[in-house]
Amino acid sequence: MKLKNFSEGLEGLEIDVLAKFQLAKLLTGAGRFYHESGNLLDAIPLFEKAQRFGEYVSGNLTEEMLKASNVSSDDVEEVMAEIHYNIGSVATETNKPKDATHHFTIFNEMMAKDDHVRNKRRGYAISWNELGVANMMNMKLESAEKCFLRSIEIMEMDASAKESKSLPTVNLGLSYWLQGGRLEEADAVLMAGLQDREAVYGVNDRESFITGRFLHAIGNVKADLAELQADDSLLEESRTYHQRALNHYGDTIGKNHHRTADACVKVADHCMRLGLLDEAESNLEQALKVFNSSDAFLPERARATFKKSRVLELRGYMDEAAPGRGAGFELLQNLTDLKEKTAADVVDSDFDKVICFWSR
Repeated sequence: MKLKNFSEGLEGLEIDVLAKFQLAKLLTGAGRFYHESGNLLDAIPLFEKAQRFGEYVSGNLTEEMLKASNVSSDDVEEVMAEIHYNIGSVATETNKPKDATHHFTIFNEMMAKDDHVRNKRRGYAISWNELGVANMMNMKLESAEKCFLRSIEIMEMDASAKESKSLPTVNLGLSYWLQGGRLEEADAVLMAGLQDREAVYGVNDRESFITGRFLHAIGNVKADLAELQADDSLLEESRTYHQRALNHYGDTIGKNHHRTADACVKVADHCMRLGLLDEAESNLEQALKVFNSSDAFLPERARATFKKSRVLELRGYMDEAAPGRGAGFELLQNLTDLKEKTAADVVDSDFDKVICFWSR
């Protein structure tokens, strides 16, 4: 943050254009550090400041400056692409679908310029995945599906990028899940994607959080298939996958990450169903520790608060549960239009609608 404050004092000064380029790179790196450590709201002003410096450089860099330095126009373009990618990524994790669409559209267009360059195909493929994520957030599910398929197609053309297709694959599976009537396809895509990762990294790898994404998504699909087919064995499979997702996230990104908290909520659902109310409450309390740490997680906070009140209701403590249900409902009201519902009427699906697809 000291770097951001220092850069603000330079913004109106006639300083060297190339110095501003270096500042844009430094601010981008600092923002990425905050983003990766889970401090999403702290990352945003750093990326936005980097964007302003980068745009200034793009508009004022001359051929003479390029010749007199080691900086090329491609270097500037690359930094600007990274900035748009980073701002879009934060937008996806802070429930800002319009911002995600804006920045990922620009990122995709910038990457398309180099799609013919072999060592840049992976970036082009990633840009299609991110544009698909933005479409998912806006519930443009068929458009998202096309983006994910395009991302996978490009990655499969480049041997060095094949292992990167996990993210568009898990997102494709979730797009089928949300489209309705495509649960079997979702299950098949997600199970195949998980098996592909296991073939490369082994079962229950700890390479990154991505395997956790598959486990979480498969748990969701199995739960819906269980309801559709009235099959309790699928519900037990769902519980197993959600518990594995929680364990995996905890080992890879830590117990205080929002994805881990999302998995706590899913495990709590199973615990409530099975009457394991102490365990359900413990998982929800851990989730709320994470969601209460930042206003970036207001939708998730609303859901976890509501579910914690549900635990009290299941214990028979209706009076004690009422304030929590009311608090969850009030948070939800601030996020969406629920004029026709009261705190007594809301259900889980009302909260899911305001939560990013991968956190549901």
